[in-house]
Amino acid sequence: MTVDFLTNILIKYSHFSSVIIEQDEADKYKEDFETLLVLNVLEKVSDPKYIWCKTCQSEGVEVHFVSKDRAFTLCTQDEYAGRDYFNPSELKQWRFNAPCLLQLFQKVIGIQSPTVNESIQELLWDFGIQKVNGANYHLFFCRNINAIENSKLSIVTSLPHSVVFYTGNPQIALPENVLLVPIVDLIQKVSNKGFFLASEVFEDFFPKNVYAAQKGGIELDKSMILQNNTIMYKPLRAGQFQNKTEKLPPLASRVIEHLYLIRKYSSPSKKLDEFEASLGSKKRVISREIKRINDLCGEHNMKPILHKYSDESWGINPELSSCK
Repeated sequence: MTVDFLTNILIKYSHFSSVIIEQDEADKYKEDFETLLVLNVLEKVSDPKYIWCKTCQSEGVEVHFVSKDRAFTLCTQDEYAGRDYFNPSELKQWRFNAPCLLQLFQKVIGIQSPTVNESIQELLWDFGIQKVNGANYHLFFCRNINAIENSKLSIVTSLPHSVVFYTGNPQIALPENVLLVPIVDLIQKVSNKGFFLASEVFEDFFPKNVYAAQKGGIELDKSMILQNNTIMYKPLRAGQFQNKTEKLPPLASRVIEHLYLIRKYSSPSKKLDEFEASLGSKKRVISREIKRINDLCGEHNMKPILHKYSDESWGINPELSSCK
């Protein structure tokens, strides 16, 4: 099936917490409708409390029962509209099952044990920390980002590497470290077996071999972090990098860390004999590690980490953002 019917449902869902499908729409997308029924993304409503308004065709309205075979609704958009009467026993409608869709979606992006926890009722769902294309992210789904109260945005924004799959059109400004992903752009096809991804779009959002910064890393520059004796570089987005170097020897990392700590001192550099006293290693060994760091930067086309001053002392490159 195509994704037109599902896209229409998700667009409605961004505006309304409950989406009801009635017979005329089911007939219009008959094949797609049957597929979503098989997947349990749509479920039959046996005791309707709300139906799609017959007058304005733009909202779900409450059902008022007169008797078993007689009920009516009132349009809230048109104040001059009268009651729309109908026979509830003849009504055929289906409700969008969001938790089921979210579980199917998690499976197709590679999550083996899908989880769906409602953080904000009928608005925000938490998938927890999950590995996608080899990198760990904290995943969420939001029906309508614009509807989240400011006081509750921290549910998403306070976590590292947050990803929000969303419907609708987000207008609220979120920090750049929060990755926003339109869920309708990722689903290319739907069959009785589940969803199929638009692989190129997915790779744009979740490229493979992404390296994530952790707490405790040293941000040498906006484009470069030293973490666990490894330099990560070429940022993709806040806190995530496309490349990393081979692991540095501990002494090379200590040289960088030591110079990083004094980078804003009145004397932000040290000569080799001063290094010898501070790090407890021989000058020739420290000189070898300085060369290793410089060669590494040149080999990977990174900004130089170290800078040699005219007095033969070494410091952190003052052109790096950590020195400014």
